[in-house]
Amino acid sequence: MKSPRFARAAVVVSIATIALTGCSAGAASYAILDRAPQPSDDTPASLPDYASENMDLSTARYVGEHDGTKLWLGEGKDTSTVCLLAYPDDENWLIGCGSEGEVDGTEVGRFRFQPDGDPAPEGGTEISANVFAFRQI
Repeated sequence: MKSPRFARAAVVVSIATIALTGCSAGAASYAILDRAPQPSDDTPASLPDYASENMDLSTARYVGEHDGTKLWLGEGKDTSTVCLLAYPDDENWLIGCGSEGEVDGTEVGRFRFQPDGDPAPEGGTEISANVFAFRQI
């Protein structure tokens, strides 16, 4: 018969395994970030150096364009985040980061980025599986 101490240790290990599995299974995923980079993924060379303060621009993947605003998803400098770069021109661009979120600016437009498998947001126009555009109000 196993000792009570061994039984307690087995229960703790089992609970820890279940807890860790639950955390990793629920992590946000963005499949586009797993594909190899292509020439079209290059972000604009005119972006200032501070554009990479929160986003690792080397991981950027081009996802499309909406009303003249080009869009890239990339990994955040904080490893648990993803960032969306919305770039209509050299003067007007925005980067938003999080596990999901929005980028919204008068000159840029309003965009939502979300993980793989999330349902399309109501009122959004699909740019890619992870990025949706919304009409400016």
